[in-house]
Amino acid sequence: GGFVRLGAPEARRRWRFGGPSMIIEDEVEGRGTRRIARRLHTPWPVELAGDIALVRAPGAVARVRADGGAPALRPVTRWTAYGEGAPATAIVFEEKAALPWRGTLTVTVEGP
Repeated sequence: GGFVRLGAPEARRRWRFGGPSMIIEDEVEGRGTRRIARRLHTPWPVELAGDIALVRAPGAVARVRADGGAPALRPVTRWTAYGEGAPATAIVFEEKAALPWRGTLTVTVEGP
């Protein structure tokens, strides 16, 4: 997974789904201080509202938030087939943290 670059002996990601929300719980074991970046990619338009990223999907809005910081948006390519890409956006939550570390991302979907 994405935590391998940290040299962490163990990393876990747990996904929980309930009602209109999805919660992603990440844990990274180890020692020292590391930069931790968590990314979610989307093809839909995204805007920032303080510490929340608003994803405007057809017929719904998803609110994305994380404990530990405000999101940043970065342009990325979403690969749809070999050699075929389309523009997308990465919602990035990044922080410098002492290990062991635990964090939560929450995505809540609301109607239009």
